[in-house]
Amino acid sequence: HNGDVAKVSTDPPIENNLRDRPSTESPITGKLEPGEVVNIVGGPECMNVYVWWHVVSRSSGREGWTAEGDWNEYWLIRVQQ
Repeated sequence: HNGDVAKVSTDPPIENNLRDRPSTESPITGKLEPGEVVNIVGGPECMNVYVWWHVVSRSSGREGWTAEGDWNEYWLIRVQQ
């Protein structure tokens, strides 16, 4: 939810795509590294069978939409502040 803090999962250690809109058809504008911590600034939006969150990286300042996960695993994990 807005104001929450999350991090990119390290299991598996795969980058999360950042997109300019919450859709797999939207261009990739950057990547979030495994373990990277983000502030959630918008969402959730449901599109293309994914739940999307608008995030800002705490380390790089990169901003965009990233998918929370799929039916089998979470790629974005909420952390306690």
